[in-house]
Amino acid sequence: DPEVFPGANEQTCDQIDNDCDPATEDDPDGDGDGAGVCTDCDDNAPAIFPGAIEQTCDGVDNDCDPATEDDPDGDGDGDGVCTDCDDTDPAVFPGAAEVECNDVDDDCNGATPDSPDGDGDGDGVCTDCDDADPAVHGGAIEAHDGVDNDCDGLYDEGVLPADALVITEVMRDPDAFADSDGEWFELFNNTGVAINLVGALVYDLGSDSFTVDDDLWIPVGEHALLGRDDDPAVNGDVSLDYVYGSAMSLANGEDELFVELDGVILDALPAFDDVDWPDSAGHSMSLDPLAYDPALNDDPVNWCDAPTAWAGADFGSPGEANPTCCEDLDGDGFGDATCGGLDCDDNDDSVHPDAVEVECDGIDNDCDELTEDSPDGDGDGDGLCTDCDDDDATTYTGAAELCDQVDNDCDGEIDEDVDEDLDGDGYNACQGDCDNEDPDVHPGADEICDGADSDCDGDIPADEDDGDGDGWMACEGDCDDADDSAHPDADEECGDGVDNDCDGLTDADDTEDCASGDDDTTGDDDDTTGDDDDTTGGGCDCESNVGATTPLSPVALGLALVALTARRRLLRQSR
Repeated sequence: DPEVFPGANEQTCDQIDNDCDPATEDDPDGDGDGAGVCTDCDDNAPAIFPGAIEQTCDGVDNDCDPATEDDPDGDGDGDGVCTDCDDTDPAVFPGAAEVECNDVDDDCNGATPDSPDGDGDGDGVCTDCDDADPAVHGGAIEAHDGVDNDCDGLYDEGVLPADALVITEVMRDPDAFADSDGEWFELFNNTGVAINLVGALVYDLGSDSFTVDDDLWIPVGEHALLGRDDDPAVNGDVSLDYVYGSAMSLANGEDELFVELDGVILDALPAFDDVDWPDSAGHSMSLDPLAYDPALNDDPVNWCDAPTAWAGADFGSPGEANPTCCEDLDGDGFGDATCGGLDCDDNDDSVHPDAVEVECDGIDNDCDELTEDSPDGDGDGDGLCTDCDDDDATTYTGAAELCDQVDNDCDGEIDEDVDEDLDGDGYNACQGDCDNEDPDVHPGADEICDGADSDCDGDIPADEDDGDGDGWMACEGDCDDADDSAHPDADEECGDGVDNDCDGLTDADDTEDCASGDDDTTGDDDDTTGDDDDTTGGGCDCESNVGATTPLSPVALGLALVALTARRRLLRQSR
């Protein structure tokens, strides 16, 4: 090899001793990291050599293996570990949408707030219960505005006015249902803002008490109903807004009722008894609407037994405005409608909502306009009071009289008019005359060829039926009432085997309409089924003419046709 000799330049990494000096290295280790220049991708850096630990994000191939990533993407979100602030969460990467209030830097941008302060009140959206209102935030001063100003979950606590609520109705002695299920009381919002009673304490001076443990909003000018049982089937069909169960019992005798919120008594009935206060079983204790005031409702004179009934079979107006406390003049248990009661006639104790409607007396006995005084049982438009048979829809005032031994028109007469012989044929409708205006139609009359039931027997003879709709009946000469191509006015179709014109002759036999000698295969001289030469149906032989019948002459056929046509015309005229 002329390239190898003492003094030649040693070529590294060719596995040849080019200078014939074993001391000259073919794979020198310039940086002393144990990897010669032939495998070390940077023989000037002792930290870089095959097998070194790859340092991510330094821009250097530390292990001399290009397959080892300097910026690996651990979560597969498209951003490597060098820029991804959480390379284990694919939802976190530069440019991702920042999700508020999750304590995560979703977009890898520390400048993006996790809890922005939308209203600039110093409280971010994550803790501010209304981040659009700078007056609402943690630590704000609570105001009487129906808003949770300090974001503590309570509304208007400590600032509701003393007349905020009014106790307006108390059902302490239900009659149709047990006290343990049917007791309830009603509160009215007497302010200009909605009230939330969450946290309110309700109690008497004994051991009964409960705390409203959930939102209980009472809109402005509305009522809230609190009671023992929320099952309408056992509580009198009452829809409760809050159920307090057995924590409180409303005594039928003397008792008290207090409603307190944040240490402020919003309303109270400090003492109600069964002497001065209304206490009728089955009637709620109802406050007159003119006394909707937390001071006026302390006076029993402003209360009365509820005068109106509701679906629960007892008396009251749960959840609704109370009727006026008015006197029951007739003592039937219902106040006069003119003062808020339901009695439509408070001078008649037989007239009230619980009364039974008496038919045909002209009085609204049950005070319900929907209850009919004269019901129409048979639906004929004539009510019971004027209909002489309200179970028969054919019988009513003004109905047509029928021959049925019934007073159909309710005039006190039976079968009038229909028992007269109007056409003078000796029969009236009651005697079976089915057309009392035609003297030729009556029982026993002769049937004529007119398509009508002349003898009134309920049947039309079969020969008076135009079965094929060609305008001809059998009694008029239609020889085939199932074939609309066969009738006296039809033209003979030679060769079809049908007597089309009903003259009694078919095809070749009809010498007037079909000339003899034709070469057709059905009626001419040469056929083998019906002509002169056949041996099966002709009954003759042309040479001997034995058994042949004498055909009608053209003149005779013409006369017969004229007679048939004249008869048909006469029959039609008679119809």
